[in-house]
Amino acid sequence: MEDLLKQLLVENSIAESKTTNNTISKLIDNTRIIGLANSISATKKQILEIFNMYKQSEDFKEKHIAIDNANAKREYEYFFNMEDFPDLVITKIVNLDSTGLQFDAEKNRIYGTPPVACNADLHVMFFHKSDENLTEDAKVIPFIVNADPKDLWKNIPSNKDIIYAKEDELSLKANFLDKKIVVASKRGRSHAHDGTSRDDHFSVAKLPDDWALVAVADGAGSAKYARQGSKIATEHLQEYFSNEEVLRNLSSFVTLYQNSENLLVNPESVEDAVSQENKVVSDSDIPNYSADVKQDLEQVNLSSSQNFDEVKENLAANEGDNSNDDDNTPPDNSNLARDPKIDAKSSIVNVLYKSVRSVFQKLQDFSSHENMTLKDLNTTLIFALAKKFDFGYAILTFGVGDCPINILSNDEQTIELLNYMDVGEFGGGTRFVTMPEIYSNPNMGSRFALNFYKDFSKLFLMTDGIYDPKFITENKLEDFEAWKNFLDDLDGKNEDGAKVDFSNDENVDRQLMTWMDFWSKGNHDDRTLAIIY
Repeated sequence: MEDLLKQLLVENSIAESKTTNNTISKLIDNTRIIGLANSISATKKQILEIFNMYKQSEDFKEKHIAIDNANAKREYEYFFNMEDFPDLVITKIVNLDSTGLQFDAEKNRIYGTPPVACNADLHVMFFHKSDENLTEDAKVIPFIVNADPKDLWKNIPSNKDIIYAKEDELSLKANFLDKKIVVASKRGRSHAHDGTSRDDHFSVAKLPDDWALVAVADGAGSAKYARQGSKIATEHLQEYFSNEEVLRNLSSFVTLYQNSENLLVNPESVEDAVSQENKVVSDSDIPNYSADVKQDLEQVNLSSSQNFDEVKENLAANEGDNSNDDDNTPPDNSNLARDPKIDAKSSIVNVLYKSVRSVFQKLQDFSSHENMTLKDLNTTLIFALAKKFDFGYAILTFGVGDCPINILSNDEQTIELLNYMDVGEFGGGTRFVTMPEIYSNPNMGSRFALNFYKDFSKLFLMTDGIYDPKFITENKLEDFEAWKNFLDDLDGKNEDGAKVDFSNDENVDRQLMTWMDFWSKGNHDDRTLAIIY
């Protein structure tokens, strides 16, 4: 009380003296003065409370709050942290609706999926809990919705009046043996941005004698008519294997191969016990053959003159008794047939080889007829020719270029790469089925593979438009963790939430096409993916 009275004297310029001190002493216990002093303190407190209320509002308005940028077409969520301002209540956000987002006042949350890129000044409206009138104030925060990278690329339809025009995208779903197949081929963003044609192509066919074919080709972007080269390669291959006699002989060779001596390969050549259990035979050690592309196909050194009857006779000869009954003289083996398994294998590879050589010849004839160079048709080519036998599935594969063929085991625990890929050795440069040197290379035989399975979960064929962004390097193609991530991706665990449903597969072709629209920085090539399941 004494301090209060002295403060009043100072504020009113009353000098301190003996009389003023005596007066203060008498007023210290004065009831009326005490009441007035308490009133002054309460008033000051009220004034201070009002001051702090306004100050908190101003502090909030001045505080730097950076709301995270949103991305167009991506789910978004942001929470305001109000721990430093517990007495402030955000009621609404003006201009937020222009971004396509919403505000949840209960949770101080902005949420939603903005449809397009935009900028907006958000007016965050709020009031103080202590304000009797609940007067709203506003804090302005700039907000950005980034463009979807896909939207920065034009999607100009290709000219359907040009020579060798084709669809910008194409999908298919069908039966494949006793399984199903889905394929989607989509023009890359680089082509779509320039309004040029898709260079990828694929072919799926049910063939005579219960065989089935899936072929995928990636036309070289640098080749003038790559779109036609990939089309010819896949469709002519289908035409070649539509020959019933060829496929009946092929079935016979496969049967003989399976029934020949030493059916199972040496365990040392099997990669692991799991693979050995699932895979009946694994033959990557196909003999190497060479041939001059200028020679007639019948002169190729791949047992060309040997037909089914000769292979069968060789098998029968080996099964006979060649010992001498009269003495212990070692038998004369000079006239014995070669190993029937090798003969059967050579015959199988010969059929496959001739199919590829026929594709080359078709491309060569086409280029001559159309007065273009063979390089104008440059294209890769992979295919899987399959049939279900009593012992399981025969899957015969071939590949030129950097497109993989992979198989997922029936228990979905192992993955295998089934074809030779032209990467690494050539510093990333690929090879094309149009290159004559492919056929004269001593390693030509390594491009063919004979694979036999009791069963399998899925078989994949893809172009580098899928392989590059999803696997990046060749060694990841046999990395199970990489494939687990890929399978999860197909199952919808991706930024777009795009899922390919192989169980409820009524729309599986459209789902795969949607999934293939994924964004991957720097990867804008055509995309083709075939899945047998």
